[in-house]
Amino acid sequence: MPRRLDALSRTRRRTILGAGFVIYAAVLSALALTTSGGGRLGVAAGSLLVVATALPALTRLRTDPLDAPGLWAAVAAATLGALSLLWLGNPNIPAPGIGRDDVSNALLLVAGGVAAASLGALIVARPRRREPLRLTPEDVPPIRLLVALFLAGGAGLAAGILLGAVGFDADAGSSSGILPFAQFIAQLGGLGTLVIGITAVAAFASGAAPTYLRLLVVFLAIQVVGGFVAGYKSQSLAPVILTGLVYVAMRQRLPWRALALTAGVTLLVLIPANSVYRTVLRPNPNAGAPPATPITVAKDTLAYVQFRFRLIDHVALIGDRTPEVYARGNGNRYTLLPALVLIPRPLWPDKPILNDGLEFSHTYWEVPVNTETATPLTQPGDLLRNFGPAGVIAGLAIWGAFLGAVVAASRRWRVPRVEWLYLVFIVTVVGYVESDIPQLVAGAAKTLFVAALVAWLLLPGRAGVAGHGTLGRWTRSVRPAGPPAIASWRATIPRR
Repeated sequence: MPRRLDALSRTRRRTILGAGFVIYAAVLSALALTTSGGGRLGVAAGSLLVVATALPALTRLRTDPLDAPGLWAAVAAATLGALSLLWLGNPNIPAPGIGRDDVSNALLLVAGGVAAASLGALIVARPRRREPLRLTPEDVPPIRLLVALFLAGGAGLAAGILLGAVGFDADAGSSSGILPFAQFIAQLGGLGTLVIGITAVAAFASGAAPTYLRLLVVFLAIQVVGGFVAGYKSQSLAPVILTGLVYVAMRQRLPWRALALTAGVTLLVLIPANSVYRTVLRPNPNAGAPPATPITVAKDTLAYVQFRFRLIDHVALIGDRTPEVYARGNGNRYTLLPALVLIPRPLWPDKPILNDGLEFSHTYWEVPVNTETATPLTQPGDLLRNFGPAGVIAGLAIWGAFLGAVVAASRRWRVPRVEWLYLVFIVTVVGYVESDIPQLVAGAAKTLFVAALVAWLLLPGRAGVAGHGTLGRWTRSVRPAGPPAIASWRATIPRR
């Protein structure tokens, strides 16, 4: 048998086996859910069902490791599926008033939503191997321009920390425009991460000078420390993740050692240190509590990870208390979403503030009103709260189709600007299954707009010229009215 036909038959066999496993797991889990009436068996079956329905989208990552629907399905399968198995025991900090039966019902609903998202993405864009991102040494941006933009971003991050506009101690509504210039300061503070992404492209380009790699290391160290001081782990991790995505896009392979090192540092260093740092920032931290030891810090870190990334509790709590205790939402955040993105607050003084996570903490989670904290509603949870179970299926199907459309657009316009902007989209949008869609889209739209400007300025487009080169030629073509112009003007004056 020819090698090509043999490889094709192996691919078909794997596809048939994979589809058979998905169908088998789905039928088995559905039967277990309907016959168990909840309990531990229902939780186990529901978790398996969520992972099984995510498999069709997860297989897209074998063809394209940067496929947006596949990455979204991976996060959903882990946070809404696999981590739900913690309910087989005694979960840490469970949602008030819910049990395993509520979790089983939520898992069944989430599985339907994940399957709908996978189907929506498949209809719009089939998986296809992605061409590597390439940048020639002639197209790399100037180091002086990278340093200048990074310093501007550092100034924005420092101003945000000092003024309380960004970070853990920021005002609850500052990101939505309550504080003057807060949104500008927040976007300026994120400029450093965008510059790091561009520097990574220049550092990993074929034939690039080693100076860019050294500059990338310095930028990463400064931005990670700045994000830690701000009190947000995401601000420390985002530049590292973006750098890793750029590496995958350009080298077409996964840096497994770097991934393992990043995960280890995050779990063993960043999360414990961030938790201790936050307690110090709070007034009267741990009053009367025994001093922290390495063992207690490790236990607190494990409990935090279990609770922070186990998202099924939020969906189960919303399903249990809506609409019996709390009225169903009217969906106005979704209908007003285009206006929320496009119309600035100065032109819309009564523009709604997207702080539903704060209200969710004080209502469903029964957090005291004097405690300023936001709890994630999750994408399926917020759709359930606004539109009911049918809204979860339809909403996630549309979301999957949207992610597929973004993938298709990035394939059509194969230029460094679009490819890099797609990587920023992954960092700012794809992984945030925990965030409700209106708040996620409204916040990411501003970041992506700034990222598009940065990409235009520093990376080449279809014409093969970066924006800074276009600006340089334009400024050189405009001649000031200097001495030559004055001399020619004097020559026109008749002499007596």
